[in-house]
Amino acid sequence: MAYRSKISRNRYYGSTFAGRVATSRETPLTDIVDAINRNTGKLERYASNYVEGKKDAADKYLEGYYATGGTPENLSNEILTGKHPELENMYAKTAIDTHNGRFMAAKAITEIERLKDTYKPFDGDGQTWNEWVKSLVDENGHAVIPNLEGKSKGFNTGFATVFGEYRANSLVDDAEMRGNYWNAKKQEAGMSYMHTRLMTMNNIGTDYWAQLETLNTQLPNVSGLTGKQYYFTTEEMNQLAINHASWVLSTATTTQELDKAMSILTADRGIGKGGNALGSLMNTKRKDVAELVESINNKKVSLTNQARADIEYNEKQDVKTIFNDFLSGDMTVENRDKAIEAIKKGNFGEPRLIEAVNSFYNKNRFTNTDPANIDTFYKEVLTGQYDSPSDVITAMLDKNIPTDKLGTALSYWSYWNSDNDKGK
Repeated sequence: MAYRSKISRNRYYGSTFAGRVATSRETPLTDIVDAINRNTGKLERYASNYVEGKKDAADKYLEGYYATGGTPENLSNEILTGKHPELENMYAKTAIDTHNGRFMAAKAITEIERLKDTYKPFDGDGQTWNEWVKSLVDENGHAVIPNLEGKSKGFNTGFATVFGEYRANSLVDDAEMRGNYWNAKKQEAGMSYMHTRLMTMNNIGTDYWAQLETLNTQLPNVSGLTGKQYYFTTEEMNQLAINHASWVLSTATTTQELDKAMSILTADRGIGKGGNALGSLMNTKRKDVAELVESINNKKVSLTNQARADIEYNEKQDVKTIFNDFLSGDMTVENRDKAIEAIKKGNFGEPRLIEAVNSFYNKNRFTNTDPANIDTFYKEVLTGQYDSPSDVITAMLDKNIPTDKLGTALSYWSYWNSDNDKGK
């Protein structure tokens, strides 16, 4: 016969084993305990909201206080004198400490920015940004970074929130600055090396990149970095060559030097790692390369024009010197022949200069001594009607101006030429 449970339905008997008495787990306090359990969450939320409300109120009050010119230094004294009853509680103290920490961080940041020119990361043994900041003192000799030991949690939190962000950004900027500095040093060293080699290259078009690629040395693998690393990457080699051509341009005083700068930009870079022909830097259509080529061409035209102007200037001075020496000396055959030889040697392109020497030497030369004619000739010289001493001399022949007036005429020409060069 199947077993039938004898469990009683009486709540004072709950045992599943027949004959064993089960006592009730409820007492007269059960309802009170259940009520407390049901309301504990609500009490906690109320307490939390109460605290947060006090903190928010203190925060808003402080924001208004600081916005109207209040300072952390004055606040403590004003609270003690009862000026701010809104802040006379434990929650306000946390808010005050937090704000004071923020303001102290802002003050430290201001001092760091004021003293930033004292940061010398590359002098001597070098200095890290953290070491430098730690060493800073203000105008009163106090450390810029305060000692946070013994400060409240609110103060430390406020300080760390503001200063931590500034420090993180500063360290990023410092790392970028150091990277740029050492990369620039590497570029300078590489360019110095390449310029030394450039001076002895027989064929820049083929030799330049063959030499530059010796700097493309593969470096040992570095933990955390993927791919192959090189002392000079392909892009850095390109930039080095461009910087080199730019430097040659900036220091060039001859068209031959400019030709070397252009040869760097037109040199064949050989075959890439993928087997493709790289061509020259000029073939890359880079804007900076195109601008550099234009600058080289412009300076070449300028130097060419200046060279021509220098030749013309020197020729004019040489003609003046020859005739001044000739006319200031004795009118002898020897001096005449010496002047003619100098004219031939100078190859001035003015055949009448030799005629002028012979004419001035001829004592029987016809001259017009009318003062009015001579004054008119002088005025013509002073107003720039004659571009060169050769023009002045040949005009004297044509106008039959006396030989002894040549020195004065050439002096007047020098006055006009000087003013003309100055744009007067």
